[in-house]
Amino acid sequence: MNQKEQKGRLNGEEGFTLIEIIAVLIVLGILAAVAVPKYMNMTEDAKNKAAVGAVAEGKARVNQYAASYILKSGSIPDAEKVAEAMNKAFTDAGDFSLEYKESGKTAVTITANGLKATPAAGGTASGTVKLPTT
Repeated sequence: MNQKEQKGRLNGEEGFTLIEIIAVLIVLGILAAVAVPKYMNMTEDAKNKAAVGAVAEGKARVNQYAASYILKSGSIPDAEKVAEAMNKAFTDAGDFSLEYKESGKTAVTITANGLKATPAAGGTASGTVKLPTT
């Protein structure tokens, strides 16, 4: 390559101008400003959806306990007895802790809370399961 070709390259329109680079940085900044809050909402939604899954597990445990109680005793347990038994034995659901509370005489409310220092921290959900009646 001779000097004339090198000089032409340096004076040619190769590369990006400062204005083009600034424009790209502004566009990237706008995209980041929109995407980051959306991502934060998505993580909170995911934690709460996982908590809903933990509540479903708690409902299954309540139904299993009630069915076992009926088979052993021949009678239907009341919600207070079920909630008490569940809180003693079945409060762990992976990244969630479950809490059972009596909701009337024939229903149990289950609350799932994400444990600290886990990906589910901050996630929460609750649901109610009706016990069998006569």
